[in-house]
Amino acid sequence: MRLEDLANAYRILANGGLGTPLRYQSADPLPKYSKPIFTRESTYLVSSILSDSSARAIGFGWDSPLETPFWTAVKTGTSKDYRDNWCMGFSDRYTVGVWTGNFNAQAMEKVSGVSGAGPSWYDIMTHLHRQLRSNPPTKPDNVIAKTIRHQWDSQPRTEYFIAGTEPTQELIEVSQDKQAQFVFPAEGSVLIKDPQLDQDHIALFVRFKGQVPEKSELIWDDQILGEAQSPFKLDQPATGDHKLSIRGPDGKIVSAVHFTIKGM
Repeated sequence: MRLEDLANAYRILANGGLGTPLRYQSADPLPKYSKPIFTRESTYLVSSILSDSSARAIGFGWDSPLETPFWTAVKTGTSKDYRDNWCMGFSDRYTVGVWTGNFNAQAMEKVSGVSGAGPSWYDIMTHLHRQLRSNPPTKPDNVIAKTIRHQWDSQPRTEYFIAGTEPTQELIEVSQDKQAQFVFPAEGSVLIKDPQLDQDHIALFVRFKGQVPEKSELIWDDQILGEAQSPFKLDQPATGDHKLSIRGPDGKIVSAVHFTIKGM
């Protein structure tokens, strides 16, 4: 995908779901057409997700290049083996897209989206807004704000839902009537340690859903981590190929997942 195509896709989100062709100069003629690509409700939800600092704090911390002093919605992406990376985001006035990589497609030295394209994106966006504010989009009438809590987090938070899809209660409980299944990490996933983070404080938060027998154990490769609980914090996970499983008190494997961790 070309940088301009991906940037224009983010323009659709910034424009409330309305798509128009790119103009390469401000003096170019205005687009001859525009058409709705996404609904205002869905673009509002995606914009809310991409602007949520607390949601990305576990991965990037509170002081990353994605944290602007004004409202922005932003996402990074890193290709396998650090071949290249992106940082795409928008304010209420500008959409900025940055690509970082080698033109010969040679892999970089463990440069991820937040450490490669991220700082340039931040510099450009803050320069554009050096004398301008940026306000979040107006919530559509058909979007409902709800206060929810998760079982693993006592702090309530406000989340947004399209009317008719909102939960009926504040506490979001994990279903107990289904067989246990890992939610994170997912089967076959590749997790990359960000080289810009303190390597001594990187942790993996394991989550699963469903019911497990009492006294089940969480197994990391061949090592017993302890009682199977969700979420489970695993400090300083080693790089390499891993198997994570839940073993019942009878010794049988209730659920298992295979994944890879890459990094320094």
